[in-house]
Amino acid sequence: MLNSHTYLHDQGNRRTNTVRVDGSKVSYGYDSIGQLKSAAGQESGGGNRLHEQFGYLYDAAGNLGSRTNNALIQALGVNSLNQLTNATRSGTLTVAGTTAGTASSVTVNSLAATLYGDNTFIRSGFSLSNGTNTFTAIASDSYGRSDTNVVSLYLPATNLFAYDANVALVRLDDEPGPGVFQVFEPGGGTRP
Repeated sequence: MLNSHTYLHDQGNRRTNTVRVDGSKVSYGYDSIGQLKSAAGQESGGGNRLHEQFGYLYDAAGNLGSRTNNALIQALGVNSLNQLTNATRSGTLTVAGTTAGTASSVTVNSLAATLYGDNTFIRSGFSLSNGTNTFTAIASDSYGRSDTNVVSLYLPATNLFAYDANVALVRLDDEPGPGVFQVFEPGGGTRP
């Protein structure tokens, strides 16, 4: 069997636990009105899975105000129409990935990663630049074979959102160069 999950629910039929075939699990917590407040992953031996440590806070209207993923914090702003207006980030990033087979070691940007029993790995504590960030993961196995994966991501510290007269979301792209507005159409697609 490659994978399987067992789910436990509370009296409100909300998922409280997910247990995977390898014995790792995720526990879920809710606020007084039933909104997801936390999701915390653990290995079968009880150690925290750092890439599965999520927290959520809501404003009085029920809008998501902030969320955390281990040490990365995202704050979200809304306007009087409950439309998302901005998203900012602070803290450090936890890089996570998976290997096709059992790795004996993994490094991310030359720093040793933590290996989990399901062939996933993490390395926490990456400070992010306002813009492009590059991560290089190198995995090795017990036969001395290695594989390298490089990913570059554009991760601005602040994202701004606006809406047109039809209440369609317009995003200002703040990448270097001229600003680009793009309208997101209902049902998918975009227009300039």
